[in-house]
Amino acid sequence: MNASSPRTIALVAALHLIARPGVAQVLRGTVVDTTSERPVASAHVVVLGPAGTKMGDALTSADGRFTLQLPAAGEYTLRASAFGYATVTEPVAVSSTFDVSVLVQTAPKPVRLDPHTVVAQRQIPFLAEVGFYHRQRMGFGHFLTRADIDKHSPVVMTDAFHGLAGVRVVCQRPLSRDVLMRAATTTFIRGTCHPSVVLDGAVLQVGGVSGGLSADELLNPFNIEAVEVYPSAAGVPVQYGGYMSPCGAIVAWSRR
Repeated sequence: MNASSPRTIALVAALHLIARPGVAQVLRGTVVDTTSERPVASAHVVVLGPAGTKMGDALTSADGRFTLQLPAAGEYTLRASAFGYATVTEPVAVSSTFDVSVLVQTAPKPVRLDPHTVVAQRQIPFLAEVGFYHRQRMGFGHFLTRADIDKHSPVVMTDAFHGLAGVRVVCQRPLSRDVLMRAATTTFIRGTCHPSVVLDGAVLQVGGVSGGLSADELLNPFNIEAVEVYPSAAGVPVQYGGYMSPCGAIVAWSRR
């Protein structure tokens, strides 16, 4: 037997031949699990011609049976496969004056799946209540948790903003830096300007105002649990001053 794996599948061709003078080139069969002796449903059976061309295929029914109509009598190759079973390839002769019935016997072959590790994000209750994680899933803006902030070893708040797309950290005065973002095209402001700064839902500074306090002066990184950074006005939640944020906003949440 020319099986792809020893002891995995046996093909008994021409289990019985039934004289059917009026019927031409019919191949019937059943795929059975040798361990449980139960039929194998949804097995894929393919019949190949001498040149390897597919002449027909079928899926087994719930009782493991299949039927194929072939174009002519001759020598064919039958290939049977199913998930969790080895694939077998065997020759089968089909007569023009007989139906050919075959029994495909196959043993289970466990499928090894690559291990996957699922890491669930630990949600802080008050951040969940204010919608931080919901907005994070929506994807409008940048979302920094306490762990993200700590990766930057920040001395001032803007240390955590380096590398964020659409966010520019600039020196405003000695020992103080600030953030600039692109202004909305619908406002009278052109180019970049200061974003709004919101702490625990309260607007500390309205966006677009020059000469005000910097983000570093308004926010202490050691007291912040999470930050939402919106580089444009389009993504800023209205409840946190979106209508007053022509240059985006920094929405921060204090540690509890």
